[in-house]
Amino acid sequence: MVFLTWAIGFGNASMLWWLLAAALPIALHLWRRPARHREPWGAMSLLAAAIERQTRQARPWRLAVLAARVAVLSLVAFAAAEPMLRRAAARSPGTGRTHYVLVIDSSYSMDYRSEEGRRLDRAVALARQLAAQAGPTGLFTLVAASSAAETMATEPTAAVGELAARLDAVNVRHTAFDLPAAVAAAERALEAGQAARADVDSQQVVFFTDLQRGSWAAESLGEALTPLQQRMANLSRRAAVRIVDLAGTASAAENTAVIGVQLAEAAPLVGRRAAVRGVLKHFGRRSRPATAVELWVDRRVVDRRRVDLEPGTETAVEFTVRFDAPGDHLIEVRSAPDGLPLDDQRAIVVPVRTVMRVLCVEGRPDLPPRRQGAAYLAAALAPGGDQSGGIAVDTGDETALTTRDLEQYDCVLISAVGRFSQAEAARLARYVRRGGGATIFVGEGVSAEQYNRRLGSGGENILPMELGPTVQQTPGTLDALGFRHPIVKAFSGRGRTALLTTPVETSMKLLPAAGRTAEVVLAHAGGEPLAAAGEAGRGRVVLVGASADVAWGALPLWPSFVPLVHEIVWYCSAGRTQRRNVLVGQSLAGEMPVAGESPPRIVGPDDKPLEVHFLAGDAMSWSSEPVRWAGEYVVRFSADAAPLRYAAALDPRESDLTRVSADEAVRLLGCGEVAAGVETAGAASAGIDRTASTGPIAAIVLAGTLLLLSVEAWLTWRTGRPTV
Repeated sequence: MVFLTWAIGFGNASMLWWLLAAALPIALHLWRRPARHREPWGAMSLLAAAIERQTRQARPWRLAVLAARVAVLSLVAFAAAEPMLRRAAARSPGTGRTHYVLVIDSSYSMDYRSEEGRRLDRAVALARQLAAQAGPTGLFTLVAASSAAETMATEPTAAVGELAARLDAVNVRHTAFDLPAAVAAAERALEAGQAARADVDSQQVVFFTDLQRGSWAAESLGEALTPLQQRMANLSRRAAVRIVDLAGTASAAENTAVIGVQLAEAAPLVGRRAAVRGVLKHFGRRSRPATAVELWVDRRVVDRRRVDLEPGTETAVEFTVRFDAPGDHLIEVRSAPDGLPLDDQRAIVVPVRTVMRVLCVEGRPDLPPRRQGAAYLAAALAPGGDQSGGIAVDTGDETALTTRDLEQYDCVLISAVGRFSQAEAARLARYVRRGGGATIFVGEGVSAEQYNRRLGSGGENILPMELGPTVQQTPGTLDALGFRHPIVKAFSGRGRTALLTTPVETSMKLLPAAGRTAEVVLAHAGGEPLAAAGEAGRGRVVLVGASADVAWGALPLWPSFVPLVHEIVWYCSAGRTQRRNVLVGQSLAGEMPVAGESPPRIVGPDDKPLEVHFLAGDAMSWSSEPVRWAGEYVVRFSADAAPLRYAAALDPRESDLTRVSADEAVRLLGCGEVAAGVETAGAASAGIDRTASTGPIAAIVLAGTLLLLSVEAWLTWRTGRPTV
C-alpha cells in the first residue's frame, strides 16, 4: 500500500517576501482609527450611545473588509512565488509492489568526465542505489535512451542481479538524446508492467539525464513540444515522475569539439597537394590558448598546429596533405583531449584517384567540331587530350547516356541536347542521385517543355530550376551576386572583370521549380538567373541558361570560360566524396561492382556487421541500417573488388554541454497537468518520490484572488463607508 501525502514547494521563493505587504492594510487601519476622548456635556450622552450601537453593528463587516484586503495581497505574493504541489509516496508494510521505470540518458554528452566522475557511470550507480532502497517489493524496467529509446527487457524484473546485468549493458551511444522518444518508451514500459503484473499498486518513472539544452529546451523541440506535453500529462496520471540531474556543475563545463573536416579539392589526385580544413568550436566560458590540433592520415600523424580558442566561436585550422597512392584514405582532425573525448576528433574518407574522368555529351554531333559545345568543353578541361591537368575526357553523343557506364565518371557535361528520352532521363537521374555530378548547357534546339517534363518537377526532378523561353540579353553585363557561390568564388580577385564581361547574347530563362531549392550562381545585370546549382540525392546538378558553343555568344572564346568550366566540374564532383561521409544515425549506401551478387558485408568501429539490403527494384544499389557509432566503416564485396571505406561523424549539437535549469525542466514537462520533480544527483536515492505541478495551483490561487476582490468590493458597499 502506498499512502500519498502532499506538500507545497515554490519555484521562486524569494517572492514570498512580498507577504510583508499584507500588513499594510492593518497598519493603515490602526493609523486612521480615530482617538476616543470624553466630553463633559450631558446632551452628548444620547448621541454617543447611538454611535456606539452603530459602531458595534458595523465592526464585523469592517473587519471582514480588512481580512479580504490582507488575503488579496497575500495570495498575489503566493502566486508570484510559483507554488508547486509536491506529492510524496511513502510505503506501508503492505504487500503491494512499485514498478520503477528507469530511463537512463545514454547520449554521448553523458560520456563527459569531471571530478564527480563520468555522467553515465554516476547514473548507473544511482540507479543501483534506488533499486537497493526499494527492497524486495520493487519491480524494475530499464530504458536506455539516446536518439532512439531501447527497452532492455519487455517485462519488469524484481531480481536485483538481473537489473544489475542490464545496467552493466548500458553504453554511451554516439547520438543525441531524444526526449519525446524517451517519454514514449517510458509510457510503453508502464503499460507493459501493468499488463504483466497484477500486484503493482503504484508506478514511478525516473529520468537520469544531464538536462542538456539541445534536448530539453522548448525551442529545440519545435513542433514536438505539444505532443510531448500531452504524452507527459497521460504518463503523470499513471506514475510519479522524477528527473535526476546528473549535470552537476555543468553550467561551467568546458568542451571543445571538432565539428567539421573539409577537403578543398572535390576530387583529390595522386601526387598533388590538397588543402584540409578542420573546424573547431569551443563550448565554454574560458579561452583555450595554444590548443594543440593534429592532422592524421590513415592512422598516422602528418601535421600539427596550435590555435587560440575563444568561447562560443568557431576556429578554422588549415593543413595540407599529399596523397602518394590512389584509393580511399581516412583523414582525421584531432584536438587536445578534454572532458568529453568523443568529439575531440572527426574523420572523413577521401577517394583519391590518378585522374578525374569526365564525359562530354554533344546534342548536335552532325555539326563541325568548331561549332560543338562538347568540343569546347573538352578543350577547356584537357586541351588536345592532355591529361597532365589531372582530367581525362571522353566525348560522345546523347546515346552515351544509355550506352556508357556513367558510374565510371566523376562528372557529365551536356551541351545542347534537344530532348531526352525517358531512358536517358532515368539513367542520368540515377547517376546523379548516387553521387554523380551533371552540368547542362542549353542551346539551339533545346525544348524547354520537354526538359521540364523529363528532368524537371514533371519527371525525374533533378533540375535546380526549370527552363523558360529564349530571350535576348545585353552582352558583357553579368552579376556574380557577391561571388558567394563556390563556383564563382575564385573569380572574386583578378578574374572578376573577365567573368562579369562574358558576352552572352542569348539565353533561356531559368524559372523557380516547385519543391526544389536552388542556388543562383550567375545572373544577368537585371537579376535574372543565368546559372543555378542544386542537389539531387547525393549528387549535384548545375544548369546553365547559355550555350557552350558560339551560337548564342562568345562564351567559349572568352578568358573566363576555361576556369569557369574547371570550377563547375570540381564543384559537381564533390558528391562522390560526400556520399562516403555521413552523420551517425544516417545510412550508408552505394552500388554493387558486379550484378547478381549478395549484398556487401559492412563492419564498423564496434566490429559488428550492419544489416544491408538492396533498394526496391534495383539489384545494383544497396543501403545499410542507420549507423550507430562514429568512426570508419569498411564495405567488402564477395567479388574481386576492392573494399570501400566510409566514415560516420557525430552530430555536434550534443557537444554543447549547456543545460536547462531545474525550473525550466519542470515547466517544460509540467505545463499545468504534468507532475515533474527535479532533484540533484545526491538526492537521487531518496526514499520518497516527489512530483511537482505549478500550473493548477497558480491558477487556483489567481482565481481565488479575483474572487476575494469581488467579495472585498461587496463588503465595502455593505458597510456603507469609504475605504479606510
